[in-house]
Amino acid sequence: MNQDLYDRVKAIVDKLPQRRVIPDAVADKWIRDTILLEGERTIWHAHRAATIGGSEAGEFPLAAMGKSPAYNSLEDLWLDKMLLATPQRPNIYMRRGTAMEDLANLVYLKKTGHKSVLKSPEIQEAFNKPHREHPHVGGNPDEVVDAAGRRIITDFKVRNSLDAESGIPFVNGCQLHWYGMIHEGNLGSRPDVYGLAELDIPAGMIDDLMANPPSQEELEAIAEHIASVDRPGFGMLIRFFPHNEMLANNLTRLTQQFWDKYVMTGTPYKNPKPRKPDNLTTDDHEKLEDAQARLLTFKLAQKVAEEEAEKARQDVMAINRKYELTEWPFETPGISAGFNTKFNTQKAATALIGKGVDRSSLVRKADDANVETMMRTLKAHNLLDDVHFKAEWDTREIKKQMKLHELPVSDFEFQNFRIGITRKKEDEPIKVLLETQMKGHLSSFTVTGGPDTDNTLNFDEDDDDRPGLRLA
Repeated sequence: MNQDLYDRVKAIVDKLPQRRVIPDAVADKWIRDTILLEGERTIWHAHRAATIGGSEAGEFPLAAMGKSPAYNSLEDLWLDKMLLATPQRPNIYMRRGTAMEDLANLVYLKKTGHKSVLKSPEIQEAFNKPHREHPHVGGNPDEVVDAAGRRIITDFKVRNSLDAESGIPFVNGCQLHWYGMIHEGNLGSRPDVYGLAELDIPAGMIDDLMANPPSQEELEAIAEHIASVDRPGFGMLIRFFPHNEMLANNLTRLTQQFWDKYVMTGTPYKNPKPRKPDNLTTDDHEKLEDAQARLLTFKLAQKVAEEEAEKARQDVMAINRKYELTEWPFETPGISAGFNTKFNTQKAATALIGKGVDRSSLVRKADDANVETMMRTLKAHNLLDDVHFKAEWDTREIKKQMKLHELPVSDFEFQNFRIGITRKKEDEPIKVLLETQMKGHLSSFTVTGGPDTDNTLNFDEDDDDRPGLRLA
């Protein structure tokens, strides 16, 4: 453990506004675990815990509207602010966006001719601290520019299949308003307009630039070329939009409520339960009954279909071994079937390595980690810690501790629906009957062809009248 880094991070953590409701053991574990995973970047994560950031702001109106989260639920955000979750590893899209931010910035400035004021003392001072009146509001924009006397806050996104007709994503609009609120709160003036600049270049080009970082001179030349071509698939889409006072007010109100009620008190956030009607309507009763029948039917079908498909495949291969067929002897309209040859990559690679070929020349880079090798490396360097293991919660111990801390179990229970074939011994005949019925049902789905047919995929219409199939 780097003691100097630990001390620097601890100093930041101890100044968090919510620190008094974070147990010392939790703070210590978060610092140690995050340093192991993120190194020096732990300092950035510690500062981020002190406020709600721009990329997090859009989750609050989405939750209020009953929409799905864009990135993280409010429960996840609460865990982050309480230091109960270590930072998630960025996915490939996040890594691409971070790596291409400098290129996007250059393309934007070359295309618009705007003058960057992001590094001016005024802007640095404004965004290096939270909102003057709302200290939970914090964050740093990608760019702030002067455009012929007009102040514009711009956010950059990197795409590789940009849909210009899709409109500005809601969370991006919220993010820019968030920065506009900080600008207004700390500088006393609102930005004239917001800009969303989306760099649209091929994924292969992004990956190559990440693998082989260009010099600053080369980056300038690439940006100049993209700005001059500026076509779909190789350019930048820039859209500007004005401030929406209602959106800004909702962002302030919703995040303030979350921060004061849950973060500053340490009270876990839980999604509110929807209001329930008093009685099940006839329409919903019929839908529920139909859903039950369909769910059980398809679960039966899945089990039987997998078994029967494998039996059929083995029958085909048995005859193939007998005759050594190379072509499928049937032609059926609408169906593609035949024998193919598969290549055993693993076996061939092993044979080449045995001949002295360098293994590294036979593999391509992948995002999936070799867990066994990583574990051995961590262990060899005395870095193996419980942070590297996925914890499996002990339900019995958790319920015991909840009782000691007077936390009602019912607050953390949720309903689920299960359905399946009974496993009771006395009900085995029912199970066999249903599976037999399903086999007959599936086998009636036939593929026909020839001069006496209409060359279509047919389903026996009377099959649904078989006893037991409706499962009612």
